[in-house]
Amino acid sequence: MTRRRVLLDCDTGVDDALALILALRSPELDVLGVTTVSGNCHVDLATRNTLLVLEQLRLPQPPPVARGCDRPLHLPLQTATDVHGRDGLGGITALTGADGRRRYPEPALTPTGATGPEPMVDLARAHGQSLTLLCTGPLTNLATALALDRRAMAGVERVVFMGGAIRVPGNVTPVAEFNIAVDPHAAQAVLDSGLPLVMVPLDVTTRTVLTEAALQAAAARRFGWLSRLVLDLTAGYMAFHREAVGVAGALMHDPLTVGELLAPSLTHKTPLSVGVECEGALTRGMTVADLRSRPTGRRPAPNVEVAMEVEAPRFLDLFLERATG
Repeated sequence: MTRRRVLLDCDTGVDDALALILALRSPELDVLGVTTVSGNCHVDLATRNTLLVLEQLRLPQPPPVARGCDRPLHLPLQTATDVHGRDGLGGITALTGADGRRRYPEPALTPTGATGPEPMVDLARAHGQSLTLLCTGPLTNLATALALDRRAMAGVERVVFMGGAIRVPGNVTPVAEFNIAVDPHAAQAVLDSGLPLVMVPLDVTTRTVLTEAALQAAAARRFGWLSRLVLDLTAGYMAFHREAVGVAGALMHDPLTVGELLAPSLTHKTPLSVGVECEGALTRGMTVADLRSRPTGRRPAPNVEVAMEVEAPRFLDLFLERATG
């Protein structure tokens, strides 16, 4: 089996952690490295969280982790503590075992010395068309890498990213999805880049809900350290969705983005011309797609394939099989 080379770029909160677990438990993927970025939490916390998850996965050779950009290109950083908890992982770092010791201690793993977009550029130079970038946070690292070496970045196979809202409301404003809203200028730079892009927006991620009952049932069938980790990660995340959003389960934004890479047939994609509103007082962070059937004047060329439909049950079966084994 030929494994697909992947760089994961994440702002590791709860759903990024679940995405990491799925990616690293999938033999189809060769995860060459992980870069972190500020988003759900500050990049320093995202880096710690990534290392913690990797350590918990007990990998013989964990991929290297590099600390990326600490702030958006032009805006103050906004984080999502209300969703992911103060530790960014739903509060799991405060859990203790029967012996009173922390269940998830500080990781012994450490990040590489490289910082910013350099590791992303280095991998693009080394692997070119055999490298896929999988981005589950704001696109600051990728936009900065494009500015650093556009030629190298233009050689990657594709970029699959979680972000945007096309026909559905946003989740941080009426029109804006979090990852795009945190750094709209970076998102626009990526959409303008000419890279092969696949967008996994709220249109499909909000239809992909992991219920507590489904997770408990899967964990009960083969309970072990991995099931315990996923149960702990999702407890607070599910409570947030239940109380604040009215959803009985966990929205699987970032894991579905990994699923798109593992099994593209999980989603139906539409080529669209998409831009980002970077300045609007009410609309900043909005992803604006040209959905007109008969536009006046010349129709802009599509710049991204957008996942608009999803086979959510099939994806959830895949996730539970790999993340509770």
